[in-house]
Amino acid sequence: MIRFVIQAIGLFLFVIGASAAELRWTYVPTAAYIGDKVSVSFEVPPEITVSIGDQTIDLVSSHPGVWQVHFTMVADRSISVQVADTVYLLECLGNDSMGILAAYSITDGLRSKNGNRVILAAPRLERHKDRRYALMRPFLKAAKPDVTMFWPVEAAFGVSPLLQSLPVWQQKWVRSQDLRDPLFVIDVREEGVAWSPSEFSAIISWIFAQQKPGRPLFVLMPPSDPFRFEALAAVRQGVTDAAHDAAGSIVEFPILNQVEYWQISEGVIGQWLNELGRKQLERELQSNYLGSWNIPQTGWKVETLAP
Repeated sequence: MIRFVIQAIGLFLFVIGASAAELRWTYVPTAAYIGDKVSVSFEVPPEITVSIGDQTIDLVSSHPGVWQVHFTMVADRSISVQVADTVYLLECLGNDSMGILAAYSITDGLRSKNGNRVILAAPRLERHKDRRYALMRPFLKAAKPDVTMFWPVEAAFGVSPLLQSLPVWQQKWVRSQDLRDPLFVIDVREEGVAWSPSEFSAIISWIFAQQKPGRPLFVLMPPSDPFRFEALAAVRQGVTDAAHDAAGSIVEFPILNQVEYWQISEGVIGQWLNELGRKQLERELQSNYLGSWNIPQTGWKVETLAP
């Protein structure tokens, strides 16, 4: 008999079966807030039986061989599944786990450097902006923030540019000696992903949590042509919620939502800002921030993970 064991730090499951098999994660959320209830599911052969070894886990089978696990999100914990000599890990990564993301794919989700499936465990920061002298600020000449642009990397159609970019962004942030504050660019092509506001908010909160308290946080709300504006409602809501929680600053240039900045020929709207739109974005950035823009022609920056 082959023994299957699912074990987590603080969470324990036991799977016992009579035939060799592989486990396949069928649903794993990208991110969740610490303290929230999380549900994941996996498949094993139908003849395998499952029992609970810890009452903190709610384990349900809706179909033979298909299991749902419900637990409370805790940062930096792992659920490990051992099938014969193979161990499958589901890692719940907190904000102190910077630099360990290695890859993302639409089929396998986020992966750590060990090849394990990942859920981002986002803290609720509950930071508050300094409202002192709020009435006087319109009359004060403030210094322009000095920022480093984090452009998204190329993603296939239907794949989140944000998730595709996270491993590269992490490495860039960790290895950089640049003391300027990051400005993360959210891509209009997120509209092709079926986001919920809460999940997108948790991802942005996880990114924000990497920044030290007191340091500025900036995220560029995706500029969009009028035809895709409504499709980005969940993304905009997620960014707004995360920025409010983290006292982050949303960078938004409504002028870029005009058709003239997206049209590439008569009646044809491009996937990214046209040349006129890119020049307008550069003017907006120069008017409000210090930094080097290098706005990519496609909206994507060609960057790869360093070894």
